[in-house]
Amino acid sequence: INSIDTNSKNEVFISSDDLRINLWSMEVERAAYTVTDIKPNNMESLSEVITCCNFSPFHCSTFMHSTSRGKIYVSDLRQNSNCNTSKKVLGSCEGSKNLFGEIVASISDIKQTNCGRHVVSRDFMSVKVWDVRSELQPMKTIDIHHKLQPMLKEMYENDSIFDKFECALNGANDVVATGSYNKLSTIDINDQSKHYSIPIVKDLFKRRKSKFRSMGEENYSSTNGPSFSPTSQNFLGKVEEAIPYEKKILNMSWHPRQDVIAVAGQSKLYLYTAQNSSTI
Repeated sequence: INSIDTNSKNEVFISSDDLRINLWSMEVERAAYTVTDIKPNNMESLSEVITCCNFSPFHCSTFMHSTSRGKIYVSDLRQNSNCNTSKKVLGSCEGSKNLFGEIVASISDIKQTNCGRHVVSRDFMSVKVWDVRSELQPMKTIDIHHKLQPMLKEMYENDSIFDKFECALNGANDVVATGSYNKLSTIDINDQSKHYSIPIVKDLFKRRKSKFRSMGEENYSSTNGPSFSPTSQNFLGKVEEAIPYEKKILNMSWHPRQDVIAVAGQSKLYLYTAQNSSTI
């Protein structure tokens, strides 16, 4: 199972693996209904696998799932209980012919905004913002790992290119958080110049508080840790610096009503909050 999500009424939930999406009832423990099955009769003809799924935050019957080809399928259980054919597909049907291009195009996480008009997706290289009314191209692409482009061969050899990074939206749905190698980043969807990052350090006793000018913006800090500060577009630092592949930040969650982010990294759980908040 690569993902699981409940619907807005908390009555049912869906789970997905590489080939199927199953619908479960909270009251039935031992049975599930398969709503999507992409397993072909001949496995050699399999062209994509399911990477993530989740329900709409406001429509209890609408869900979407992403695939390894960089596409997002939107389905509605009210139209058909068999959702092998989705009512809407976000993403171009033309895939990359390059080996690395196909791998980095795989979507590792998707989130839908509360208004229902936009979908945020995370692949290896970037965060994309989609308008569900415009299916072919994302309305915005935010580069995260563009400096790693020359290093894809090395990352393929050490399997780092297959890392699956999650993304998280704040309560207002205007800021997205995502991870990288020893870094957590938050980016304003409407203004990418408002880009904040913080290194994740395993040893809490070696961490020092860093004081940065807010520059009119809100800084973020962790308990007994450093602050989020505005960074340049060079998210990972200089290209020639060694990338800490073992210090990847894959999993995170943003509090639905407060500016608090939970980040799992390096066998620890970190909580970050706005400096002017009294939450932590």
